[in-house]
Amino acid sequence: MSNLLRIAAAAVLAVAAAQVVNVPLTKRDLTYEQTVAAVHQGAERWEARLDGGKDDPIVIDDYQNAQYYGEISVGTPGQKEMVIFDTGSANLWVPNTKPFLSQKNIYDHSKSSTYKKNGTTFAIQYGSGPVSGVFSADTVTIGDLKLQDYTFAEVDKTSGLGLGYRLGKFDGILGLGWDSISVGHVPTPMNALVQSGQLPEPVFAFYLGNKQPGELVFGGVDPKHYTGSFSFVPLSSESYWEINLDGVKLGSDSVSSTKSAIVDSGTSLLAGPKSEISKIATKLGAKSVLGREYVVDCSAKLPDLTFTLGGKDYTLKQADLILQASGSQCILGLTGLDVPPPRGPLWILGDVFMRKYYVQFDWGKKRLGFATAAQATVVKMPLTKRDLTYEQTVAAIHQGAERWEARLDGGKDDPIVIDDYQNAQYYGEISVGTPGQKEMVIFDTGSANLWVPNTKPFLSQKNIYDHSKSSTYKKNGTTFAIQYGSGPVSGVFSADTVTIGDLKLQDYTFAEVDKTSGLGLGYRLGKFDGILGLGWDSISVGHVPTPMNALVQSGQLPEPVFAFYLGNKQPGELVFGGVDPKHYTGSFSFVPLSSESYWEINLDGVKLGSDSVSSTKRPKSEISKIATKLGAKSVLGREYVVDCSAKLPDLTFTLGGKDYTLKQADLILQASGSQCILGLTGLDVPPPRGPLWILGDVFMRKYYVQFDWGKKRLGFATAAQATVVKMPLTKRDLTYEQTVAAIHQGAERWEARLDGGKDDPIVIDDYQNAQYYGEISVGTPGQKEMVIFDTGSANLWVPNTKPFLSQKNIYDHSKSSTYKKNGTTFAIQYGSGPVSGVFSADTVTIGDLKLQDYTFAEVDKTSGLGLGYRLGKFDGILGLGWDSISVGHVPTPMNALVQSGQLPEPVFAFYLGNKQPGELVFGGVDPKHYTGSFSFVPLSSESYWEINLDGVKLGSDSVSSTKSAIVDSGTSLLAGPKSEISKIATKLGAKSVLGREYVVDCSAKLPDLTFTLGGKDYTLKQADLILQASGSQCILGLTGLDVPPPRGPLWILGDVFMRKYYVQFDWGKKRLGFATAAQATVVKMPLTKRDLTYEQTVAAVHQGAERWEARLDGGKDDPIVIDDYQNAQYYGEISVGTPGQKKNIYDHSKSSTYKKNGTTFAIQYGSGPVSGVFSADTVTIGDLKLQDYTFAEVDKTSGLGLGYRLGKFDGILGLGWDSISVGHVPTPMNALVQSGQLPEPVFAFYLGNKQPGELVFGGVDPKHYTGSFSFVPLSSESYWEINLDGVKLGSDSVSSTKSAIVDSGTSLLAGPKSEISKIATKLGAKSVLGREYVVDCSAKLPDLTFTLGGKDYTLKQADLILQASGSQCILGLTGLDVPPPRGPLWILGDVFMRKYYVQFDWGKKRLGFATAAQAQESSVVVI
Repeated sequence: MSNLLRIAAAAVLAVAAAQVVNVPLTKRDLTYEQTVAAVHQGAERWEARLDGGKDDPIVIDDYQNAQYYGEISVGTPGQKEMVIFDTGSANLWVPNTKPFLSQKNIYDHSKSSTYKKNGTTFAIQYGSGPVSGVFSADTVTIGDLKLQDYTFAEVDKTSGLGLGYRLGKFDGILGLGWDSISVGHVPTPMNALVQSGQLPEPVFAFYLGNKQPGELVFGGVDPKHYTGSFSFVPLSSESYWEINLDGVKLGSDSVSSTKSAIVDSGTSLLAGPKSEISKIATKLGAKSVLGREYVVDCSAKLPDLTFTLGGKDYTLKQADLILQASGSQCILGLTGLDVPPPRGPLWILGDVFMRKYYVQFDWGKKRLGFATAAQATVVKMPLTKRDLTYEQTVAAIHQGAERWEARLDGGKDDPIVIDDYQNAQYYGEISVGTPGQKEMVIFDTGSANLWVPNTKPFLSQKNIYDHSKSSTYKKNGTTFAIQYGSGPVSGVFSADTVTIGDLKLQDYTFAEVDKTSGLGLGYRLGKFDGILGLGWDSISVGHVPTPMNALVQSGQLPEPVFAFYLGNKQPGELVFGGVDPKHYTGSFSFVPLSSESYWEINLDGVKLGSDSVSSTKRPKSEISKIATKLGAKSVLGREYVVDCSAKLPDLTFTLGGKDYTLKQADLILQASGSQCILGLTGLDVPPPRGPLWILGDVFMRKYYVQFDWGKKRLGFATAAQATVVKMPLTKRDLTYEQTVAAIHQGAERWEARLDGGKDDPIVIDDYQNAQYYGEISVGTPGQKEMVIFDTGSANLWVPNTKPFLSQKNIYDHSKSSTYKKNGTTFAIQYGSGPVSGVFSADTVTIGDLKLQDYTFAEVDKTSGLGLGYRLGKFDGILGLGWDSISVGHVPTPMNALVQSGQLPEPVFAFYLGNKQPGELVFGGVDPKHYTGSFSFVPLSSESYWEINLDGVKLGSDSVSSTKSAIVDSGTSLLAGPKSEISKIATKLGAKSVLGREYVVDCSAKLPDLTFTLGGKDYTLKQADLILQASGSQCILGLTGLDVPPPRGPLWILGDVFMRKYYVQFDWGKKRLGFATAAQATVVKMPLTKRDLTYEQTVAAVHQGAERWEARLDGGKDDPIVIDDYQNAQYYGEISVGTPGQKKNIYDHSKSSTYKKNGTTFAIQYGSGPVSGVFSADTVTIGDLKLQDYTFAEVDKTSGLGLGYRLGKFDGILGLGWDSISVGHVPTPMNALVQSGQLPEPVFAFYLGNKQPGELVFGGVDPKHYTGSFSFVPLSSESYWEINLDGVKLGSDSVSSTKSAIVDSGTSLLAGPKSEISKIATKLGAKSVLGREYVVDCSAKLPDLTFTLGGKDYTLKQADLILQASGSQCILGLTGLDVPPPRGPLWILGDVFMRKYYVQFDWGKKRLGFATAAQAQESSVVVI
C-alpha cells in the first residue's frame, strides 16, 4: 500500500473514531491588586502586539496574571506541562530549563523516545532581554488527542520574561490563533489537530465558568455548558479571531463607532479605544487607577453594556462587569486600548465577555459562534430500584391500575392514592430541615406535592421528620388531608429547608403526615418514606408551589428541565437542570404537552407489528386485543402472562409523528418458569380525562425522557444501554511438576487464610502457579499491569518496585496525571518476610471500564512473596471478594464498579475455558460460554463467595458431611477436608504425593464426583478431574484441606469445577449461578483436491517456484502473488454474508450483515491490476462464525490471468501471521482465536494420500495421524518458518540451509537451486523447463530426510513422485533461490504434508509433526 493510501486509510479510521475532548481549565484566583495589574498589563500586551499594525504575537509579560490554564503532555512517556490556551497567539512553547526561583515543569527531550531534532532558532526580543530556544518535534498529547511529530518550541532562555513568569503557575503557551501569526510559520496546534483527523469537527470552544470549573473542548461543543442555540459571525481576518462589530450600547445609548473586535481567551477584560472607554467610565461614575484601570462604587446600579455582533445583541449585566471588590470599591472589567490603523481601532472581548457567552471557535467555517453560557450545573440524583419477586410484580401491576383509576375517576384528580407504592421500584434520598434529616422519597411525575412522615407507623423502619430538631422550621399549620380506603391520611403543611442533591429550597412548603393508617401494611413495610411530586401546579393539594416550580423560581437550575434514566438492570438517575448525555444516544424528539396537570401528550397511534391496535376509545379492550394477538392470558383480571418461549411482535407508539418501538425484551417484566409477565395492563379512565394510555417504567427504561418544564413539552431519546465488558484471561501452562506444586501450595494458602477462622485474604506465595490472569491499566496515561482476578480476596494491589531478577510491570505514580496521594500503610506479614506498601488513588481501567480516584495498594516490599512471585507472569492481584475481607476497609473493585453505574447488572462471570482462552465478563454473562440456564444458590456469607453444600457423592456413595463450600477462581483444584479427600482417594485407587497431591493410573476408569448445591447436582467426569499426565500417572484435581471452626470445615470449588461449570457471581442479589460451560469443539473442513494432468503438474511445479521467488525477492514480502493458484490442489467451502453466499461472487447488497469499510485493497499484477475494497460481514467457516470480519471484495481481476478465470476456486483464505496481512487487518486465524470459538488456538492440515483432505480448526483429528506430535518453535511470525537442522539423501548431507517454511499452498518441495541440482544429479533426474525434474520410474531412489527440532522426517520414493507419464516420473522437487535476509530457505509443501500431519499451533507459536495416517488398500472405491 502506498504511503498516500496508508495516510488516507488512517484518516478515515481516525474520523470514524473521533470524539470531542474536554480539557479542564484551572482558574487562577487573583487578589484585588493582581486584578488591577492584570488589567493594566493586558492592555500593554495588546498595544505591543498590534502597534502600527505589526504583529508580534508572543509578548507575554502579562501572562503572570492569566487566569485560565490547563494540562498537556509532551514526549513519550508524556511530560506534564501547564499551558495557557491562548487564542491570541499561534505557537506552542514550553521551557526546557527551569528559571531561577521557579517550580516550572520542564521538557527534557532526552527522556522522550519520540523526540526528533529540528534545531531551527525560535527567538523573540523582549524588554529586558531575549527569549529564545529552538524548534523541536515530538508527540504532544492534549487530553485524548495525540499530535505525533509536532513542531513546537522548547525555550532555554527566559530572562526576558521577567519575574512574573518565574512565579506564575503556568509553564508555557499553546496558541489557538491562525497560521498567519505563527512564529517560524510552523503549523499551529489547531491546524495540526484538524489535519490529524482526530476531531469530529474542526472546532474548539471555551467555557470559562462562572464560579465553577472552566473547560476547553476540542472537536465540538459541550451541550451542558450553554443554553439555547449558537449565533454565528464570520471572521473578518484570519490572524486573530477578529470579527466585525456592529455597535456598543450602554443602556440605550450608543458609546462606540469602532467597527472591529477580537475575541481573546488570554485577556481577562474588555478593552476598547481609550476615548470610548473614558466616555463609558464617565457615564458609570467610574474612576481611573494607574491611568488604565477603572473602579466604581459597589453600591451603584450600573446600566447594561451591550455588544452587537452579526446583528444580535450580547448583553453584560452589572454582575458580569465586576471583576473584584475591595471594601466599597469594585474593579470594572474595562480598560482603554489604542491600536493605530491599519489594525485598529478595535475592541478586545476577553474573559469578561467569555464568561457570559460560550464561544465556539469554528476553524473550519472561519467564524465565531456565541451562545449563553450555562450558569449552573445539573444535579444528579441516584435512584434505587427495588427488586420485585414474580408475585410482587403481579401485585404491582394490579394495584398500579387501581391507583390511576382512583386518581382519574370522572376526571376528578386525587393525585396521592398511594397504597400501591409498596411496589414502587425507584426512589432516592433528599433531606429536610437544618441539619438535614434524611428521607427516602419516590420522585413521582403523577403528583405535585412533597410529603414526609413525622410519626413512625407501627412495625415500620421509616425515617421521620422532627421539626423540633430543625433550626429552619417554620410553622404553617394548614391541614393536609386525604380520605383513603380504610382510614384517613392526614397531617399539616409546614415550611423548612429541603435539600435535593446540591439544590436547596429555603422556606419550602410541604406536608408532614402524622396519620397514615389509610396507607395500609404495604406502606409500613415499604422502603420509601414519602413522595416528591414532579407534576404541575394544577394538581397540587392545597395549591402550594410544586417542588419543580420552586426549583425553577430559585434560579438554581441551568434549564427548567428534569430527566429520568431508569436504567436497564443498572442504577437509575434523576437529573435536575438538564439531561445527562451519558444516558442517551442520538438526539431528542419533542412533543408538546396537551395538558398542564400530568405530563400528558397526544398519542398518534399504537401498532403491534404492522397492525394498528389503538383508537384510545376503550383502552381495556385495546389491551385485551393486544393480549389475544400475543397469546397472553389474564391473571386476576388485569395482569397478563405469556409463554416465555413465544416470539412476540414489536409494540410501537407514535408520538409527535415519530415511532417509539418496544421489543420483546422490553415488554417482559419477570419470569417464573415458562411464564413471563407482560408489562401491560388494562385501564379505563372515563371522559373528560380519559380515555388514555399511561407510558410508565416499561417505556421509560427504553427511552430517556426529558421533562421540559420551561417549554411545556416532553423530549424522548433512546436510553443508553450499558454493555458487558469482556476481559481475556491468559492461562499459564504448567508442567507436571508445577501442577503438583500448585496443588500443594494452594492448600497451604487456604489453610493460612482461614486458620482459626481468622481471615488473611492475601497469602499469595502459591500464585506462582496460578493459571488465569488478565490485563488492566493504572494511571493516566495507563500503565499496564497483569493481574490475577481472585474471588478469594478483596483488594487491588500492584508493585511499584521491580523485584530482583523479575520482569514485572511496575506502577510509577510520578508518571500519572491522575494520581492522588493517600499514604496509609498497606501491610501483610508473610512467611519469610514482609509484604508492604501504601494505599494510593488513581484511575484504574478494566477493559472499557474506568474507576476514577480508586483506592488501591502500591507495594514496594515483596521479599515475603518468594521466588515464585518474581518469576511469575503476573504483577498484582485484583480481588473480587466482599467488603468484609478488604484490607484497610477500602471499597472493593466490584463495589466501586457497581457504584459507578457502568455495569448493566451488578454481576461478573468467569469462563475458564477447556484448552481455549478464558474470559471474565463484568456486567452480565456471555451466552456463548454456557448452555441451558442458570441455577442459583444464595450466599451463606458475604466474605468469600460461600454457599451451603448439600452433599458430595462418588458414584452413588455419599463421601462428605461438610455443609459449606467456597467458589474460588484463584484456586486451581478441588479442596476438601483431609479425611473426606482421603476416603475419595482410596475409593479411586489414588496414591498421595508429598502428603497433599494424588495421582492415579491413567488407564483406570473413575466414577463421577457429584456436588449437590441448592438441590441440584453438578457432576465432574473423569476427564474433568484429571489435571495433567506424566507417562502412566495422572494427577487428580483434589487435595486435602482442614479448616477449623468457626470458618470450617469446608470445600473449595476451584478451577477444576469452574472449567466444567460457568459461574455467575451475582453481587447485587448475593448469590451464585451455575450453568454448564460451553465446550468448544473442533471444526473439520473437507478439502477438495484438484486432479492434475501430467502437464498441469509440471506447470504447477514451475509456477509454484516463481510464486515464492516473487514473494521473497530480496526479503521483501509481497504475500499475494496469486497467478499460480490456478494449479492449487486443495480448496474448501466457506460462506460470506447473511444469508451465506457460498459460490461464485459475493454481493454485499444481498447480505443483511454487511458493513461498509471502503478502504482500498490493491495489488499490481503482471498484465493488469487486481483491486477492490475492504468490507466487513459475517464469515462462516464450517460451524465457526466471524461477525463483522474485515476482508477484501475484489472487483477487478484482469491481473489474475486466464488461469484464475478457469480455476475451481473463488478466493483465498490466508492462515499466515499478522505481520504479512495487507492493510494490517486481523488475520482469519487471529479473529477465530479472539472469538473464543476454538477449543485450542490451533489448526491442522491432513492432505490425504489418495483420500479426501481435511483442515481442522481448534485442534487435531486423531484419526489422521499415528503416534504423537513432535514440536518445533517458529523462528519467524510471518510465514510458518522454523529452523532446519539438515537434509540428507540416503546417508549423505545435501544441504547447508538453516531455515524452512511449511506451506499448504505449495504443491512441492523447494530448496536452493544448487542443493536441488546436487540432489537431482544423485537421483539421475533430468531438468524440464529449468525448474522441474523427471526421473525414470523404474529407478530405485534413496530416502530424502529433513531434520527438524532434532528429529528426522523421511520421505520415501513413493512420497517423492508426483505424477507419471509413461516411463517418466515427476519429482516433487524444484529449485528456489531466495536472497538474504529472507533466504536461503526450503519450502516444505504438499509433498511433505501428505506424509506428515502438521499441527499449526498459533497459541504456542510452533509447528507439530506426526506421521499421517495412510489409507489401507482395499477394493472399496470412493467417488
